[in-house]
Amino acid sequence: MLDEPINGLDPEGIVEIRELLLKLNVENHITILISSHILSELSQMCSDYIFINHGRVQQSISSEELRSICREHYFILTDNDDLAAAVLNDKLGITNFEAVKDGGIRLHERLDDIRTISRSFYENGVIPLVMYTHEANLEQYYMNLVGDKNDEHNKISNIQHEA
Repeated sequence: MLDEPINGLDPEGIVEIRELLLKLNVENHITILISSHILSELSQMCSDYIFINHGRVQQSISSEELRSICREHYFILTDNDDLAAAVLNDKLGITNFEAVKDGGIRLHERLDDIRTISRSFYENGVIPLVMYTHEANLEQYYMNLVGDKNDEHNKISNIQHEA
């Protein structure tokens, strides 16, 4: 277990420590737990993340899941996400999207054609409530997760409470 292993190092030292830790992990099958606030560095070597805020685990997520969530996408919240998914799939032939656990859809293809998608929703009885493009790095993801006003869940909750 390492606490801030690169804190105070120059760029060359950071690279050396990163390479050493990755080598220990791969060659010796050693699991290394790292506690750090330098999230950009963690994103270059971690396979799993546990986000802690005020002493409580907020989320545990794999690097693959995190990359999927952070890659560029449209977040779409509608009055009927199931029907919206059917419109995307059946009417537009779009398959690269996913339902968000707390509501909404992450759309990963045809990001340059959002007008056609929006029009198709309306023509098929789906009302888009929120549509925005999103891409995040690890630091932004963390801030959205632990921030009071910035995460998708809070945005959704606020919209649903206003409706």
